[in-house]
Amino acid sequence: MKKKSVALLLCTMSVVLSSCGQAANTNTGVKNSETVQEIVPETEAVTKTESETETDGRKDGAFFGVKIEENSDSYAADDGTEIFVGTCSYPELTGGNTEAAEKINTDIQAMKEEREARVAEIVGYAKDDYQYRIEENEGVDTEMMGFYSYSEEDTSSVGRNDERVFSFILNSYEYTGGAHGYGFYAGYNYDASTGERLSLTDLSEDGNAWKENILSYVEEKCKTEEYQELLFEEYETCLTDAVFAEDNWFFTEDGLTITCSPYAIGPYASGSINFEIPYETLQEFGLKDCYLKK
Repeated sequence: MKKKSVALLLCTMSVVLSSCGQAANTNTGVKNSETVQEIVPETEAVTKTESETETDGRKDGAFFGVKIEENSDSYAADDGTEIFVGTCSYPELTGGNTEAAEKINTDIQAMKEEREARVAEIVGYAKDDYQYRIEENEGVDTEMMGFYSYSEEDTSSVGRNDERVFSFILNSYEYTGGAHGYGFYAGYNYDASTGERLSLTDLSEDGNAWKENILSYVEEKCKTEEYQELLFEEYETCLTDAVFAEDNWFFTEDGLTITCSPYAIGPYASGSINFEIPYETLQEFGLKDCYLKK
């Protein structure tokens, strides 16, 4: 989850000094869901709500049962102004390989706890930003101060769920002051038989050749007209780091996706730039048989 920490620091550097920031609903390809929250007129108060539970496991040949439940919360200043709103949904596994499911759930629980700590930090920034604007704009209507509610949204979806691999994608968006928010994807991939988290190099017996093949595939895609219009002119200087950044890949039913966050190899307007590699090609690259789709 290091991407979030880096993005948070980048987005919050100008929090206190900024007075004209506006959160953008267009968030670089990551859907920004909207929820209506009850605002509690206390700085430390939080309103939490839970959506209906979605259960999509055990259908269409799924190995694990999967429950995805959305939780929402919001914070308000003493005067009732909303300063933060957040939503999150993470998968919870049942059935399949019980021991593996328990291990994966433990890992996901750690992600939830990390998010709670991150939200507390963002709320602190929001409080400071709002207080600063009040002090600098004494006598000005709060709606004219240019303060926009901070937000942090994490929405999960299942990429692959069979007896070999469980993979889910976290669609994230943050707004922590400034001109716009920051949206990106992260992938979390597990060996369904052991519950162990997979790294990209775990997928092949020859990790170096495997990575070289993936990079070459992406390089060729970048030369096409479809991608050229999305990329920085100097994208080649940072392509390797972008392709092999932490948590930026995930399995789907069709193959493996490499996702490059905004600013990694293209401008904010390009959003997350994705490269999909089909299983047939992955097999040629050296993907272990135990991770191929049957």
